[in-house]
This record gives sequence, C-alpha cells and structure tokens, in this order.
Amino acid sequence: MSDTERDEMEIAACALEALYAEMHADLGTLDGQIDSWSADAVDTAELAELHTARTALHSGMASIQEVLGWLLWVDPDAAPTVRPPPLLRGAAIH
Repeated sequence: MSDTERDEMEIAACALEALYAEMHADLGTLDGQIDSWSADAVDTAELAELHTARTALHSGMASIQEVLGWLLWVDPDAAPTVRPPPLLRGAAIH
C-alpha cells in the first residue's frame, strides 16, 4: 500500500472513530431518556420510537466496527493507527 493510500486510510479511520464516539455519546443520552421515560407512564409510541433510534445507533456503531476491522484486514501494518473501538457492554438492544 502506498503512503498516500495509507494516509487516506488513516484519515478515514479517524473520521469513523470520531463518528463512533459521537454515536456512543448519543447512545448514552438516549439510554438515559429511555430509563427515565420507562419509569413514567409515557406514550408507548414515543417509547417505541426511542427504542428504534437506539437500535439504529447500535447498528451504525457495529457497521463502523466492521469497516475498521476490514481496514485492518486489508493492511495489517496499519494496526498502530487503525484501532476498532471497544465493544459495548451493557443492556441488550431490546
């Protein structure tokens, strides 16, 4: 892989890592809303919408992990610069 290609891959990986971090923060906020709204008697449709958004965030984060893993597979020498984010631990999607 040429230096230019490696630089482009590093830029893409950094952008994906930043997107992952933002999605992770959004997931934390959304989980807090779900927990607080679950305690109250909230409209079931609103709660279902929050769960759908939560599922979409998990899906997007899994896709980012998959792409970063693919980048490492394409160029194992990129391991110091391309690191898949840590796996999420915690509650199930539903």
